[in-house]
Amino acid sequence: DQNALLDREDGWISGISGSLSQQADKYSLDIAFTYLKGDVVYDGQTQGGLPHKTYTNEQIIDGSISLGILNAVSLIRPSSVYFGFGFREWQRDILPTGAVLGLFETYYWHYGFIGGKVELLRKDKLSVWLDGRLTRPINPTMEICFSNFD
Repeated sequence: DQNALLDREDGWISGISGSLSQQADKYSLDIAFTYLKGDVVYDGQTQGGLPHKTYTNEQIIDGSISLGILNAVSLIRPSSVYFGFGFREWQRDILPTGAVLGLFETYYWHYGFIGGKVELLRKDKLSVWLDGRLTRPINPTMEICFSNFD
């Protein structure tokens, strides 16, 4: 309400991402998976407003499957409209310091999406596409485990 910054996390999280795609006639099936893990700097405050700086172990898992209809829109360039479903889980382990207990949070949700893409450029073995989508979380859930508490 007072435009105060309560906490922030800064840093790089490394990981791996991959996808498989199969096309047949006018349809495509895509399966994608991402796994990210790393430590970031946590800069925030306690419930009482005291400054609190520590590290957070982060882990993000995301997987999705989508079905596309190729060249569904009459364009000169190759295009596709698609829809799909996915699942995302984000774990944050805010590490304790001498005066402040740690906090382990897990956020997870299914999501649905619809989108479209169009090829902007093709030259030799290079192909550039513009891809846009709308995503809607389904039943997002958050679980919290306080350090030293069950």
